[in-house]
Amino acid sequence: GTEDLEVSDTHNGGGDNRAVSMDIGFSAYGAGRVFLNGPDATVIGDGAAGNNVATTPVLVDLAGATDLRQLGGSPTIDAGSAAVAAGAADIEGDPRVIGTAPDIGADEYVPAPAASTGAATAVTATTATVGASVTPNGRATTYRIEYGTTTAYGSTTAAASLGAGTTAAAVSTALTGLTPSTTYHYRVVATNSTGTTNGADAVLTTAAAPDRTAPVVGPLRITPPVRATRRLVVAFTLSEDARAVLTVSRPVPGRVRGGACRAGAGTGRPCTAWTRVARIAAARTAGPRSLAVPGPRLARPGAYRLELVATDAAGNTSTTRRKAITLRR
Repeated sequence: GTEDLEVSDTHNGGGDNRAVSMDIGFSAYGAGRVFLNGPDATVIGDGAAGNNVATTPVLVDLAGATDLRQLGGSPTIDAGSAAVAAGAADIEGDPRVIGTAPDIGADEYVPAPAASTGAATAVTATTATVGASVTPNGRATTYRIEYGTTTAYGSTTAAASLGAGTTAAAVSTALTGLTPSTTYHYRVVATNSTGTTNGADAVLTTAAAPDRTAPVVGPLRITPPVRATRRLVVAFTLSEDARAVLTVSRPVPGRVRGGACRAGAGTGRPCTAWTRVARIAAARTAGPRSLAVPGPRLARPGAYRLELVATDAAGNTSTTRRKAITLRR
């Protein structure tokens, strides 16, 4: 691409003129460096129509001619003939086609890898999977994910090898040890022997930490005196919104069967069993609350047992609160 090109239709030492034509399409000869000698000398493809590059190539060391590999931005990149055989290699063994077409010259320019940050999926309170697209551009390439709570990132995954292909590859990386309810910035970073490319910044927000705290039910309170057949109001407190279930039971004669005291007659050691007479369930918000037991459920005077348990929206269940009462006539 730096030498002059002369096209002559006159033999040295004689006047035996013959028409000479040369096609320099997909070559790199700058303006003023192609010379014609003789009236029948012609050049085909000298210009845009023939894809000749008329501007000077941008090479590593053009002046000293010690390194004629192309630099990024050279007009010879992707300007060669598409007729190059698929799978061919350049003088250094790199793929002959990296990009839209071969380069002009013996060396194919190998750019830094292309990298595009993708979306985050499977986001939990402490983990996430982030995707990306990476094109190695013909050189052995590695990629990693940088992440953190700011665009300074601060954390990175281990580098993973992607090979030396020339087409985009979809990749994904798992992030672990994240903090719940936190917004993270992340990006893909791809590196090969030519350079490093950072993908665009993206964000994800982790889920809230699972609720593992059970509600707390305060002591059960009633207003004495209490009487059979009268409506019974049981007051209590809740530490959080929950579904409260109040069970009212009374003692009945029973027998021990299968290791448990069961109501009714039969064989086995006599015991006192508890039979349910009322079950009241309702959603209640946090704070001082109450549940009422209809009077008809409390038709008999005597001993009763109150049991109250609460379950929150996350499925956490409180310790059962119990209270013994006696109903009068």
